[in-house]
Amino acid sequence: MVNTRDSREIEALTIIWQRGGKAPMNAVARAMSINSDYARVILLDIGKKDYIDINRNGLCKITEKGKELLKNRGILEEIAEEEKRKKEARQVKIKEEEEKGKPKIITLKY
Repeated sequence: MVNTRDSREIEALTIIWQRGGKAPMNAVARAMSINSDYARVILLDIGKKDYIDINRNGLCKITEKGKELLKNRGILEEIAEEEKRKKEARQVKIKEEEEKGKPKIITLKY
């Protein structure tokens, strides 16, 4: 059985990673759809385990140990794949938009 607290910790770490490796506590809470008090408990626990550093303004920054945890769980690869898919989808959309603006060239065969 998966420990709910562990899965919430991984979720918080993933959110911080996706935001460039640092994020304010309240932003993590919003992304997790939980109240800020519960997010603070989760983030402080992660901090005690040295997966993140938290400054006095509440900014959470992922540590090397936190990166290793995400890497060992295969999450970094999942995030990279998701980003790659998003980038490809954006490129396709840009190309489609460009094609809409161009006149159609029809080749006639005689």
